[in-house]
Amino acid sequence: MKIIKNFFDVSKREIEKELEEKKEEKMPEELQAEAEKTRAEGQYLFEKLKMLEQQTVFVHNKEKYENFELLYKGALIVAECLDLNVEISTENAYHATIQFTTENFFLVKDAAQEIHLIVGMLFAFADEAWINWKDGLLNITFFFQINDMVRR
Repeated sequence: MKIIKNFFDVSKREIEKELEEKKEEKMPEELQAEAEKTRAEGQYLFEKLKMLEQQTVFVHNKEKYENFELLYKGALIVAECLDLNVEISTENAYHATIQFTTENFFLVKDAAQEIHLIVGMLFAFADEAWINWKDGLLNITFFFQINDMVRR
């Protein structure tokens, strides 16, 4: 049996069609006004974010860090067993990251069960996971909030 569902392709076509229809319906003046409005809203959000950033401090959360520590130690084992480059960073106050970089990522049946479990735990416990292709390499980045954000 083979099942193929191209949800991404269909969604992308629908969005492109919808955007094209909206462009065709609007006059150049309307498009210009919309662009100006978008720029103004973006500027307002940027200023609000900047103000919020100045009113925020990050407080170390020992429990979150200890959980992250277990995960990054597991990530080091995964990287070594699967021949992946790995970068672990806690330099950003908002989040810590674990990033694997490689040409190919294969998690095969012959890999130890622990490797499968650790990779699953990284995806399960990460606040965000991004997978992208950059400079000819596959990047898998896991984000973990290890500090608590507190407003002053």
